[in-house]
Amino acid sequence: MDSPRRRLFTIGRETRVAILFGILIAFAAVAIHDRSYEAGLLWAGAAIAVLAGFYFFVFRPARIPRDAVVMVKLSGLLHEETGHSPLDQLLGRGFPSLAHLRYALDAAATDSRVRAIVVEVAGVQNGFAVAEELHDMLRGAREAGKRVIAVMRDDLASVRDYLIASGAGEVVINPDTMMAMMGVAVGSFFVKRALDRFRVRVQTLQWKEYKGAAEILSRESMSPELRESLEAMIHDWREVVVTRVAAARRLPPERVRQLTGAGFMSARAARVAALVDREGYVEDIRA
Repeated sequence: MDSPRRRLFTIGRETRVAILFGILIAFAAVAIHDRSYEAGLLWAGAAIAVLAGFYFFVFRPARIPRDAVVMVKLSGLLHEETGHSPLDQLLGRGFPSLAHLRYALDAAATDSRVRAIVVEVAGVQNGFAVAEELHDMLRGAREAGKRVIAVMRDDLASVRDYLIASGAGEVVINPDTMMAMMGVAVGSFFVKRALDRFRVRVQTLQWKEYKGAAEILSRESMSPELRESLEAMIHDWREVVVTRVAAARRLPPERVRQLTGAGFMSARAARVAALVDREGYVEDIRA
């Protein structure tokens, strides 16, 4: 959710262009005042060029041709909103966020000029909650009647990557991609012994037995209550993967449960198991 504080420090693209235009005009005025007329004309020309470029390439509505194909790349850590500083916003447009993806996919799903949506999935680092949401986005565009193609192009694809890709109507995997179908797991580390060695005393506050976030500092191993809560979370996410993939790929849930915990799987084995539709590259796709 976008906070009021973030909105306060967010600079819109029109404001960024206005600031840049003002700076260039100020340089032009200073140059003309110093009788450097050629430099002043250059600064003024640059300001006009900025305004013209903003109008023709940003502000003016995009002309989407018929049978257009929307290309989306999902990689790394996707943020809910772009949280750059005002200086970053002034110098660049930032990186795509989850909010941008929601808007873009919703618009593409209802735009009659868009024929297909191609999504490249490569090492998404977000958790299962975001992976589930991305899966649902692709599934929604697919159910809206669009041809949605997911391409798994990373060398190593995780269960989360596959959960995202399985929301598409067609799943393509690079021939050299290895799928790490390791199921769902949660791990933790405990540093109490290391802290004791350096004579560091830690005081923690824990409310009720299942609030075990501070155990990494106060214990040498996982408490039964923390283990119980983590196992419940693992079970829930495993069921999310199984139900989503089974519905999208039209496979029996037990078969999906077996495949998602089968370990490393080659692209060919994934195709034989019906987890993907074919092997190939994004350049091989024909809309």
